[in-house]
Amino acid sequence: MESIQFGQVIREKEFCMRKGATFLNHGSYGMVPRRVKELQKKYLYVTDEHPDDWFQRKSKGLWMAARDLAASLVNSDVDDIVLVQNATTGINTVLKALKLKETEAILVTSNTYAAIRNTAHHISTGGCGGQLLVMDICFPIQSEDEIVQQYNTFLSQHPNIKIAVVDHITSITALHLPIKRIIEACRDHNVLTMIDGAHAPGQVPIDMKDIDPDFYTGNFHKWLYTPRGCALLYIKKDHQTWVSPLVTSTNYSKSLDLQFFMQGTRDDCPYFCLPEALKFYNDIGGMDAITRYCSQLLDQAASKMVAEWGTAKLPVPRKMESPYMRMVKLPKLTGYIPSTSESVRLMSEIYSRWNIQTATLYVDCNLYVRLSANVYNTAADYDKLLEAITQMRDTSDYSSPVVTEFGHPIREAEFSLRKGSTFLNNAARGSIPRRVREIHLRYIDEIDDHPDDWMRRKLKNMWIAARDCAARFINADPEDFVFVQNATTGFNSVLKTFPFTHEDALMFTNNSFGAVQNTCRQLSTNLKGMKAHTMKISFPIESEDDLVEEHRKFIMEHPDIKLVVVDHITSQTALKFPVHKIVKLCKDMNVMVLVDGANAPGQVALDMKSLDPDFYCGNFHKWAFTPRGCGFLYVKKSYRQLVRPLVTSHNYEQDMTNEFFMQGYRDDTPYITVQHALQFYKDIGGMETVMEYNTALLKEAVDLITSSWETHTLPIPKSLEAPCVRMVRLPQLKAYGNNSEDAGRLVNDLYAQYDIQTQMFCVQGHLYIRVSAQVYNELNDYQKLVTVINRLRK
Repeated sequence: MESIQFGQVIREKEFCMRKGATFLNHGSYGMVPRRVKELQKKYLYVTDEHPDDWFQRKSKGLWMAARDLAASLVNSDVDDIVLVQNATTGINTVLKALKLKETEAILVTSNTYAAIRNTAHHISTGGCGGQLLVMDICFPIQSEDEIVQQYNTFLSQHPNIKIAVVDHITSITALHLPIKRIIEACRDHNVLTMIDGAHAPGQVPIDMKDIDPDFYTGNFHKWLYTPRGCALLYIKKDHQTWVSPLVTSTNYSKSLDLQFFMQGTRDDCPYFCLPEALKFYNDIGGMDAITRYCSQLLDQAASKMVAEWGTAKLPVPRKMESPYMRMVKLPKLTGYIPSTSESVRLMSEIYSRWNIQTATLYVDCNLYVRLSANVYNTAADYDKLLEAITQMRDTSDYSSPVVTEFGHPIREAEFSLRKGSTFLNNAARGSIPRRVREIHLRYIDEIDDHPDDWMRRKLKNMWIAARDCAARFINADPEDFVFVQNATTGFNSVLKTFPFTHEDALMFTNNSFGAVQNTCRQLSTNLKGMKAHTMKISFPIESEDDLVEEHRKFIMEHPDIKLVVVDHITSQTALKFPVHKIVKLCKDMNVMVLVDGANAPGQVALDMKSLDPDFYCGNFHKWAFTPRGCGFLYVKKSYRQLVRPLVTSHNYEQDMTNEFFMQGYRDDTPYITVQHALQFYKDIGGMETVMEYNTALLKEAVDLITSSWETHTLPIPKSLEAPCVRMVRLPQLKAYGNNSEDAGRLVNDLYAQYDIQTQMFCVQGHLYIRVSAQVYNELNDYQKLVTVINRLRK
């Protein structure tokens, strides 16, 4: 064994893998060496020689010997270790024995293994008590300190957390977490720790006395070469009085090891093979030799793939990379879009077409391949995968680099705006980058390639993937989020399907979008017999607190109000409401709130988990660069069963996602293009960069306009000004009065005579122009407006 060569030699001599197959997925199920498998077979034959002798006299000693070896391997007292079939069983054992109170919570992360999240979800919803909290782990990650601080912050914000499930090495992202520091952080907050070490034994050193968790479970069959169904569960002495196996059997109420040993008749041979498996592991060089070989192999393979595909590894520090696994982002592939279901389909195709077994996963809105390495792998294995993916690449992408110089350079390179025209009205219908439109049109063409294939097999997965990406953009749970064509459809869905009664009343303001006001009035006159109260907002507004106080007084004066409709950013006055304060006010007054965020996504950072409205609707096609007809509706979990789409179709009385997805045949391509639009937004610098440009340009433009016209902006506090839109009072004009009709006529005349597109409103007897700023605008655009208006002045 000391002289055996890693790679093809050890594969052929010591493993039983099918000839011609390429195995790059050791991380899922491990691989059993021939000599260990032979011992397993021997034990099974011995069992059949005399079953009673085996189960009554021999198996207990073998179980205890394996348990003692497992304890030695992880530096634990033997009384704190039991054997279980897998890490999932270990975690189920602890979480289901804990018996959480309804006020207590389990903490998992967005990287937690699906089976474990399901377990926690079952406990939180299946009558077992407790709540489920999910902490998002986002990429890139700069350092271990960042993760530890995130835990500290989250634990401080949620003092009801009873137990945290923490991965040692995550399955879906191969992320090696600093568990000792996380355990210390949890202990500082009086939170128990359940460490999911499914991938850890054999891959990283484990020392229970050093890390000191409350519970730890890990598989031996992944990286330590045992037969499958062999894992450990560590239970700290403090908790051994209340933890018991999932199966209650003959040894109930006896010592912990006896309870876990005897759980009815079963095959415990995988446990008994642990000594032989560990001997094999050490004979071939142990952790140091295996790590040297595997890490070098993975580093070379990952670097080669990144260079060939033009992608990147998952952005994490080197210290947080798993020794025997790496995550590499895949290029765009023909016929595949980033989603969980598509990653499964891709993995199946790679296997069926090229006989390569690997793991493809959906991470951070992209498809990744999780490369595993073990001693039987060679560089040629990864070259086969590289060639397979290269053959599947989609080379039809609009591949020129994104222009990031704002103003006319980005307008000419990335947008299709008509030459010579001046667009100062992005707030109305948005602008679509050329490359996003090209992708959108490709989707439309793909429908006609095979309509049934598109509608029956592809669309839902793409819809769900786009939904997940968009939900992440506004920090909402995907199950609380559905696509609608626009914000108008969103608030109509809520107002017309929620089970209001004729005794309930709605409230909106005179600044609410006209469609909102019309919908509320229709409900009050034609549909439900409800009242519709209008709160008048007058200018000037001195402070945002004054605006909040007006809402409070109005709600107090109208105790029949069931729902308040509040704009995030008003359409006709560009007034950015203090929605966090108003939402909190409505909660305190036991009134529901619907936020009309038509102009918000892409213009302000949205965080549904922080804002916590009852309902929120918004458009992506105004400020987030999607094709038009791409809006969303957020519905708080407690109301998901009470809100339905306006169109009733096949999925009636299913969950909210399915009802809103299926509303008869329609073109959903604007929704599935949202990922590409948000990627464009990210490519040009993201919200921080875009807002920095737009707000600076808008300030310069407003200063130019007001100084030239000797007027002013709408009198509101700076905190209530929208980032990219401003209302500026027009000077007196020769041929135009101060009314809504003349405002509309002026808009049409500016377009027809000067090719300037803007928007005008009459506010409190004066004409105001609503000026927008987007990345394709420059100060010259506003200078043109100033010049034209000056010609029209009295």
